[in-house]
Amino acid sequence: MTDRADLTFVARWAAAGLVVSAAAAALVLVPRALRSEPVIVERALHNMDERTCERVLRAISDQSHAGERILWLWAEESTPGLYATASRVGPAGEAPALPRPYAFHPPAQAAPPLACSFPSNSLHVMAVEGR
Repeated sequence: MTDRADLTFVARWAAAGLVVSAAAAALVLVPRALRSEPVIVERALHNMDERTCERVLRAISDQSHAGERILWLWAEESTPGLYATASRVGPAGEAPALPRPYAFHPPAQAAPPLACSFPSNSLHVMAVEGR
C-alpha cells in the first residue's frame, strides 16, 4: 500500500467509526418516548408516609386534569425495600381493565378519602407514554 492508500483506508475507518458512534449516542441519548409508539406503562413510588403520598396523589391528579394521559391511579401498602418500579403494560390502543378494585380514573373520579392511609404507602400510576 502507498501512503495515499493508507491514508484513504484510515480516513474511511474513521468516518465509519463516527457514524456508528453517532447512531449509538442517538439511541442512548434520545428519550424513549420520542422514538417509540405510545405504550401503557405502570410506574410506582414506594415507602412514602401518609402526607407525602397525599401530596404526590394530589399532584398527579392535577396533572391528569391538565391533559396528561393518566388512566388509573391507586395507593396500597408498600413492600419494604422498594423505592420505585416501572413496567410496560401494553400498547396504547388497548384500554386496560381496572387494575385494582380501589384504583380510580383521575380525570373522572376523585381520590378515595383513605387512599394513603397506610404507615408506608406505594402510589401506582398507569399512564400512556410516548408520542
